[in-house]
Amino acid sequence: MSDPTPIENEFFGSWSEFFMTMAFFVGMKSKDRLTKVGAVIVSPNHQVVSVGYCGFPRGINDDIDQRHTRPSKYFYTLHAERNSVYNALYVGASVKGCWMYTPWYPCPVCAQTIIQSGISRVIHYYDRENGMGQETNVNVDLREPWAKLALESDQMFCESGVMTEKFHGKLYRDPIIQVCNGVLSPLPEEEARP
Repeated sequence: MSDPTPIENEFFGSWSEFFMTMAFFVGMKSKDRLTKVGAVIVSPNHQVVSVGYCGFPRGINDDIDQRHTRPSKYFYTLHAERNSVYNALYVGASVKGCWMYTPWYPCPVCAQTIIQSGISRVIHYYDRENGMGQETNVNVDLREPWAKLALESDQMFCESGVMTEKFHGKLYRDPIIQVCNGVLSPLPEEEARP
C-alpha cells in the first residue's frame, strides 16, 4: 500500500491523515468513559474493512456503572484494536495484509490479535515510550506499567514481522468539530437529492 497518496478533498491531504483522523473520530463512540480510542482497518487499496472502539461485547449491558470502574472494566471492555478485528470477522471480512490506524500503541493482547489476524502494519499516533503526541500541545500521561506493556507488544510485532509506524502527518480536527457542531450536517430534506 503506497502512502501518502493525495486525495481530492479540502480537509485531508493523504490517506494516512484521513484514516488516522477517522480513528480518532471512531473513538468518540467509545463506551469506555475514561478512554476514547478508535481503530480503523484498511485494505491495501484504501478501502475501510472495519472500525472498532473501546466497548463491551455484543449484547452485554453497558449501562451498569460498576462495569465501567476498575477492576471490573478490564473484564468487560474490549480495546478498539481487538474490536475492529472482531467486527471484521463478524461480517466475514478478511484483514490479512491490511493496515490498522489507531491512536495508541496496542497492548500485548491487542498485539496478539493483530498478529494472529494477519494485519501487516500498525500506524499509531502516540509514541509508545512516553505517550507524547506528535503535536506539541498533546501530552498524555503514559504511566510506567503501560510503557512496559508497549515494549512487550513491540517485541511481539518485531518477532512476527508486523510493521509499526509512528504517524507523521496532520490530524484534521476541524471537520470533526464541524460535524459535531452540525456545520456539516446533511442537507434539509427539501434540498436533498432525489
